Amino acid sequence: MHIKKTHGCGARVVYANLIPGKRINITVESPDNHDNNGVGGLGHFTMHIDNTNETPPKGTWFDVWIPIYWGCFRDGGKKMNCHSEDVHYRTYVQ
Repeated sequence: MHIKKTHGCGARVVYANLIPGKRINITVESPDNHDNNGVGGLGHFTMHIDNTNETPPKGTWFDVWIPIYWGCFRDGGKKMNCHSEDVHYRTYVQ
């Protein structure tokens, strides 16, 4: 897989919230959403929660770092080409 890292291209987290059971509800978008291709994939994410409770109370701030991939295509062989951007998002439990 060939990844072209870009910075500030418009990939973003639109919404994120922590839900019971140590789960995250997250919505992301890529710069090419306008042509209905959307996000091609998500990478491994990292998260930091300002409260260590199993289910943090409402109002607890947290951060998510996640790579967002878009514009993915095969080059005729097995190789996959994509654009990607590493995104940081800070919000609070709703």
